Amino acid sequence: MKKLIPAVAMALGISVPGFGLEPLPFDGTQWRPVNLKFPGSETIRVENVPLETTGRQVPAVIWGTPRPPVIELTLRSRPPKFESFERAEFILTVQAPEKLPLRRIVLRLTDRTGETFQFAPVEAVALKPGKNAIHYAVDAASPKASIWGGNGDRKIDWPLRLTGIAIDTNAKTPADQRILLDSLECRPAGEHAEISLNTGHPLKLLLPGRTTAPELVIRNSGMEELNLTGTLTLTDTTGVPREEQVSCNVQPGSETGLALPGDDSRQGWWKVDYRLKSASGREFSGTHRFARMNPAGPTPGRAEEFLFGLCGHPERFSPREAELEALAAGLCGAKILRVDFSWGRIQPQRDQWNFSVYDRLVNVFGRHGVELQCLLGYGVAWAVSAD
Repeated sequence: MKKLIPAVAMALGISVPGFGLEPLPFDGTQWRPVNLKFPGSETIRVENVPLETTGRQVPAVIWGTPRPPVIELTLRSRPPKFESFERAEFILTVQAPEKLPLRRIVLRLTDRTGETFQFAPVEAVALKPGKNAIHYAVDAASPKASIWGGNGDRKIDWPLRLTGIAIDTNAKTPADQRILLDSLECRPAGEHAEISLNTGHPLKLLLPGRTTAPELVIRNSGMEELNLTGTLTLTDTTGVPREEQVSCNVQPGSETGLALPGDDSRQGWWKVDYRLKSASGREFSGTHRFARMNPAGPTPGRAEEFLFGLCGHPERFSPREAELEALAAGLCGAKILRVDFSWGRIQPQRDQWNFSVYDRLVNVFGRHGVELQCLLGYGVAWAVSAD
């Protein structure tokens, strides 16, 4: 479960400050080939495949004949974001079935304004069979990158988001090959902390039977020891804040939990504002929220009379996000979710049919007592008359 947390963050667009010492697995992420204008581009596809002996499903970038000179991929899942750092080393891990010469694999990060920074690897890329680590150096003050889009000021406006990669082949790169995208790791220099809230529930809820206090979890994602002091301010539905002084020591790669004080036994919501300062004077601040509720569901079977329904778009995002949406809908007592069934997703070409996304959604929501109300719609280019 611990290794799934960054993947959930990718799906939901949650802030994951630098990821720290634990890699972000690409399991379940969705990538799309773009700029298909070169010979061989029509052979490029991305599909999730099993990673041997691990039980994981990772994206495989596949190309055929002729070999495309460039393979550009954009992240279709909501990209995770990196909070501010001064310098960092990114490590992209890929797997190759055999020795695979390439020109390079570049990493694309996009800032808040839409400005994209394309970073080349530190060393030449020649993949060996099995796992390969590709290193990128990122200096936030003076990014050495190809830059385009956004406000064009060539400066990083935080946060950064992972938005894509590009694989440049060369004359020695064989046709009919594949590369498996394994994970991405970011190692920021200096003091860094990932601060999250743990309630024991993925939706940050306290449910009946939960008696353990929620806690603020501080993970040292940098390379130096963290000594933090500061305040936690808790505010509930009365609007009256309660302030507590806290301190902790966290070693690199480790984490500690600060139990939140106060009575959270009644139904309601709470806001947690934290302001912490390290021994060197670096400040970490932010806000988390949680709630206690008595769920109205999920309820088994079909509702006979009144139907409480919701509208959503789980087909657009990752399987993990659909799981969380189904969980939330079930807890609210919903029995119906209205969903767009896109013609283009079901029948992308005249002779191609693919019900896998919607089959999965029917099963996922069905486990939480929610039926799908299907709205079939939208046109497809192949069905439009040329005149």
